[in-house]
Amino acid sequence: MIWFFRREIIFLLAVSFSLLIMGKASRKSAGGIRSGRQVEKRINYDELVAENMRLRKILGLKEKGKYSSRFRIGNVVSVRPHVFPVEMVINKGSADGIREGMAVLSKDLCLVGRISGVSQKTSRIITIFNTVSKISVMVDSTGEVGIMEGGTIPHCILKYISRESKVKVGDTIVTSGYSKFFPRGTRVGEVVNISPATDSLFLNIHVKPYTGTDEVDEVLIGE
Repeated sequence: MIWFFRREIIFLLAVSFSLLIMGKASRKSAGGIRSGRQVEKRINYDELVAENMRLRKILGLKEKGKYSSRFRIGNVVSVRPHVFPVEMVINKGSADGIREGMAVLSKDLCLVGRISGVSQKTSRIITIFNTVSKISVMVDSTGEVGIMEGGTIPHCILKYISRESKVKVGDTIVTSGYSKFFPRGTRVGEVVNISPATDSLFLNIHVKPYTGTDEVDEVLIGE
């Protein structure tokens, strides 16, 4: 009787053997996927640790409590133009928690600009040199508030400071805190030229930004 069903028995044995091999291969494949995911997680973790260490080193040199503790470090992948850029693109996007309107600072915590557009992996920056840039700033020595505008590379123009002001060449310009984009007290630039505006009660003040004269390869993004 067994001899009569020999073909069926051989077929069942072959099927069982095939299933056994497939099961081992599947487990091996699943193990490989898990291993790959673990490696990917490890790489992401190592990148995060390295970024946090760089961030601590940068912020550790500065006054505590003056700036937000929630920063992301972004690498600049393109600038336009290369010197005194009006636009930048960085390698951080919505997947990294970046949102439109966030402030962008240099590594020495001077103002670069703000985030103007965000995709999943990259973000676009409007710098303080851009013609659309208008920032509420303050003369650090006098406390007077004005509006600093871009579009006059290599300087920016500070408007609405009275002719009676005691502002002088060399004074530091900082953010006023009245803008929703920028924290108060962030260093922006230095006054390099002052002249009376024609038929106006205000001064024309040229400000040389602290960032832009050298290539910016890394920035801080925060609130």
